[in-house]
Amino acid sequence: MNRFKGFALCFAMLALALTGCAIGNAEITDKNKVSQIQEGKTTKKEVQALLGEPDSVFRDNGEEIWTYNHAKTSAKAYIPIIGTMFKDKFTANNLTIKFDRRGIVVGIYNSKAQG
Repeated sequence: MNRFKGFALCFAMLALALTGCAIGNAEITDKNKVSQIQEGKTTKKEVQALLGEPDSVFRDNGEEIWTYNHAKTSAKAYIPIIGTMFKDKFTANNLTIKFDRRGIVVGIYNSKAQG
């Protein structure tokens, strides 16, 4: 019985260690949600309902720019030697949406970086 508890504890710790870490708004990685945002049609309220609050808001000459970010790293990145063998160690997503003076989407810019 003691041996089983030790194995279970080791397994639980290993599973926890391999989960990785993610920060930011994961909604922007949902292609279905992002594809619902249409230039010339979608409003600020609709974007907020789909994606939630933006990470940052900028105003420029009456236009408004919302930025959403999401970053995820694999737990493999933190394991010596093994971390250098995998290419999916880090993924960063950025979604920038520009609204006109009426609050209608006039630009959608989506970028992804991996390292």
